[in-house]
Amino acid sequence: MRKPSKKTTLRGAAILAAALALPALNATAAQAIDWNHTMHTDDGDPGGRVRFKA
Repeated sequence: MRKPSKKTTLRGAAILAAALALPALNATAAQAIDWNHTMHTDDGDPGGRVRFKA
């Protein structure tokens, strides 16, 4: 049985690293709260929002 070359070992390590990193990079934030109130800013630079559950 032959010993794998350095190139083959590095390729395998890169594939393994990509396979382990992909789910972490693709994850989204979970939200368990059903927000029932929302407030928006009305100043000169709108865009702020706060959500809360009473």
